[in-house]
Amino acid sequence: MPDVQGAQRFELRDAVAADASELAELTTAAWRTAYAEILPEGFLGAMDVSAREERLRERISDPGLACFTIVAISGGRCVGFVSGGPARATADGGEVCAIYVAPDHCGRGFGRSLLGAAAARLADAGYTQARLWVFTRNRAARRFYERCGWRAEAGRAYWRRDGLRRQLTCYSRSLAKGARLDEARLETAITR
Repeated sequence: MPDVQGAQRFELRDAVAADASELAELTTAAWRTAYAEILPEGFLGAMDVSAREERLRERISDPGLACFTIVAISGGRCVGFVSGGPARATADGGEVCAIYVAPDHCGRGFGRSLLGAAAARLADAGYTQARLWVFTRNRAARRFYERCGWRAEAGRAYWRRDGLRRQLTCYSRSLAKGARLDEARLETAITR
């Protein structure tokens, strides 16, 4: 690729258990930034990084799960990740379960590359449809998904935790053969 001013070289690879600590820190920072106007400060401040690290380590280390986690590495550190697998709420299709980029790396193409890699992984697993859920009030994320070819569905659900309740919107996209997945067919090392 041509050298573009401000371009960063990064690598996408499957997560390993040793990434769990960094991913837990990244997730917590992303939640505290992205959801500051959606969730109460007290909830975000009380997030337990060590518990999240343990859950991520278990998920990444369990070969019996039909799930994946792909990380973006730049400058020797994890700057984003995406997780996916079989849809949790329906019997058909795949799902992007989580996608987070370090707040200081947003807007640099990491999210688009991670989302594309997840769509490719789901398509390679034989899924023809993919879904993801987003806080309805998270307008920035919704615009991002729409720019990446995802479309809002009529379906709604609710995220519930610690007495909190927030509306979620479902997004989907086709993964069928012939669907536009060119952004998803990525090489391991990418220059943006």
